[in-house]
Amino acid sequence: MPIEITFEQNDEGGWTAECPKMPGCISEGDTLPEAIKNMAEAVELWKETSGDAKLDPLHEIVDWLEGVIKCTDDKIDDLLESVWMHDTLTYEGLFNLARAAAYQDMVGGLKQLKRKIEEDWLG
Repeated sequence: MPIEITFEQNDEGGWTAECPKMPGCISEGDTLPEAIKNMAEAVELWKETSGDAKLDPLHEIVDWLEGVIKCTDDKIDDLLESVWMHDTLTYEGLFNLARAAAYQDMVGGLKQLKRKIEEDWLG
């Protein structure tokens, strides 16, 4: 998994490195190469000592899943509404019912995935 690390030059000339997804994982160096080397060590140390700490990307995945589920639920509502607006079931209405059913299956799987991540990884 790629890890985003930011490097910033200080007013005094040194460098500060930070990994936003790893709380407290910060390092410094007098030069950029030294800051890179120190940050590599800091990341390894963070991984060894974080214990039950989880990386923030899991929270981002859960947030993304919630957004997809909401959008898909809204799409299902729109499809069903388009079907029930008519007195007769047209070919398009039947197609929309099939699409709504497929979306509901997909949403069920996404909800299951979200629940699994929250239970197994985020506690």
